[in-house]
Amino acid sequence: MATRGDSGQLFALLREASHSDARVGETFVLFSVLSIIGGLGLFGLTETFRFDAGAFWTYRTIAGGLVGYGLPALLYGIAVATSDDEGEDEFENRRATDVGVVGVLLAALAVIAFFVTYPEQWHGAGALAYVAPTLAVYALGVLLCSVAAGGAALAGRDGTEGGQSNRLGETLVLFSVLSVVGGVGLFVLTETFRFDAGAFWTYRTLAGGLVGYGLPASLYGVVVTRDGGAARTADVGMAGVVLAALAGIAFFLTYPEQWHGGGAVSTVAPTLAVYALGVLLCTSAAGGTVLADRDAGADDGTAAAGHDATEDRDDGTVPTHPDADEETGFIWGSPPES
Repeated sequence: MATRGDSGQLFALLREASHSDARVGETFVLFSVLSIIGGLGLFGLTETFRFDAGAFWTYRTIAGGLVGYGLPALLYGIAVATSDDEGEDEFENRRATDVGVVGVLLAALAVIAFFVTYPEQWHGAGALAYVAPTLAVYALGVLLCSVAAGGAALAGRDGTEGGQSNRLGETLVLFSVLSVVGGVGLFVLTETFRFDAGAFWTYRTLAGGLVGYGLPASLYGVVVTRDGGAARTADVGMAGVVLAALAGIAFFLTYPEQWHGGGAVSTVAPTLAVYALGVLLCTSAAGGTVLADRDAGADDGTAAAGHDATEDRDDGTVPTHPDADEETGFIWGSPPES
């Protein structure tokens, strides 16, 4: 059984890794995208093909865990990947990252509780005793991760141009988070309470659409927020969002009637393929934006260092090495006597 000391060590380890290396954030973003796509694909399999009861609930549980943890992991990865612990906003970025660590750990606890209690204790009269606390912890974790991602994005764009584009990106990120959380909550309602067939499939369709479109919308929001709408990455992200929207429209038009039965694959396969391509383009755009920001920061630092080292050349003096002796100007002290 995990102790308080173990939890504290886990928090400290994740916190230190997040501060020391932005690649941790990129890894979380990649993992989360693959997790959500895999979860949605696995859920689509359980909707399309007939399994025995044991396999059905096993696949459904895994799908829920992958999608459920993919969202906070994505937000946390964005917070870490877009933060800069060596810039002017070092304190704000570190604080945002710490908030994200707490959020991603809370979401992990909620997902673990989901794996332990679903589906046996998520149906029936006493289901709320398990569903309510699990969703409350999960919602708090997602909220903290959202705050962390938003704080890192705002700190990163302070003093930059393109305020209108940035606000558009922040709106998209906020919308996507609310969309995914609302879709997950609506799906849980259909799993917990009994509805008539019409209401059940209506709510299930809405839940799938909200969760499915929330992911590419959040990635595109990151592109616009961080990049201010630069042509190449913005165009790639826009193409991904459009493809995901087309897949979502196809889902709304064909689910559930054409997602079950012998000919379901002819409808499900192209819909999921278009959706996966859209998410891939959005992920590429978001990743390209993060890498471009880092390269720009490195170039600025190099240029500043070069300016400092040569700024005295206009006076006709020879610049000295920063480690040189103050009196002689030689790195290793006084020159040998001639």
